[in-house]
Amino acid sequence: MIQKKLQIMGMLLILPFLLFAEVEWRTNLADALGEASITRQNIFVIITAPSWCGPCQYMEENVFPDHTVIDVLNSRFIPLQVLDEVNGRSNPDLGKFDFAGFPTYLVMDPNKKVLVQDSGAVDASTLLALIEPYFSYNGFVPESNPETNGEANPEAGMISGAYARDGGEKAYFFSQNEYMLYDINKDRRDPGFPQDVDYDTWPGLTFSKIDAALNWGNGKIYFFSGNKYIRYDVARNSADSGYPKSINNSTWPGLTFTSVDAAVNGGNGKAYFFSGSKYVQYDIRSDRSDFSSPKEISTFWRDVPFYSIDAALSYGNLIHLYSGNETIAFNLSRGAAISRTPSPVNIWR
Repeated sequence: MIQKKLQIMGMLLILPFLLFAEVEWRTNLADALGEASITRQNIFVIITAPSWCGPCQYMEENVFPDHTVIDVLNSRFIPLQVLDEVNGRSNPDLGKFDFAGFPTYLVMDPNKKVLVQDSGAVDASTLLALIEPYFSYNGFVPESNPETNGEANPEAGMISGAYARDGGEKAYFFSQNEYMLYDINKDRRDPGFPQDVDYDTWPGLTFSKIDAALNWGNGKIYFFSGNKYIRYDVARNSADSGYPKSINNSTWPGLTFTSVDAAVNGGNGKAYFFSGSKYVQYDIRSDRSDFSSPKEISTFWRDVPFYSIDAALSYGNLIHLYSGNETIAFNLSRGAAISRTPSPVNIWR
């Protein structure tokens, strides 16, 4: 499932990725909960016995030294390591968790509610995919959503799609099933927004939520949701007939993603698609991917401290990337972010 350099007040900043040498483990549950009650961050817990447990040793040696894992755990969570023994005796914190074996890893909120839990050795990418929906953003904890039976909705209030209207003075931002029109020059949303995305506001757009939005530059906007997309005609203010269609190699030649988190027209004849930790560069004129396979975001988007991208917006000769409640601006011609430190975003609150 979001970025631009609009200076919108909101959450606290995080330190840039690749700043940490190792995971900054807390070792006491009570202390971690006390810290979480102040920072309002979720807690990542690893219950482990590295002195004798082979799968635990695998994760100690191959997963937790991974740079992305280090950065994510240190900046998106309060990391807590619960060892089987402390000073030669059974760790009293073990009895405070319901688990069946080592290693067990879980995410709990500041109120000790377990949000996700699993066990057994996994690689870094699998672990990151498991915990990504529960990232917390230095003061932001996903809020409850009545449509999910009171469970935390990690995407509530976050930007899930964006595109600049032709002319560049206005931008549309989407968050789940809501949208707003934003005045870039005045740095504020237009009166009367946000509004629901429905048949009255976007005729023919049948998606219940928007994952990504892409201005193709020819009067057409592409909206993505799950494994489907819809092409929207700006002049007619209506979705084109024959949509939605599936996202696959036939509809988007060379694009191997089955879902799209973010997409943006770079203004250089290329469009960029993001899914998870990977991206694809797509040639607009030939209508096909420039890549034989997706690449890691970090291979091109230098100094961008995000594991994944939720939305992207092109304006002012920059690409503005969004992840959670933070944004960073990227200069395509230089191939680098203009700052290593993200800015907070909070336009829905």
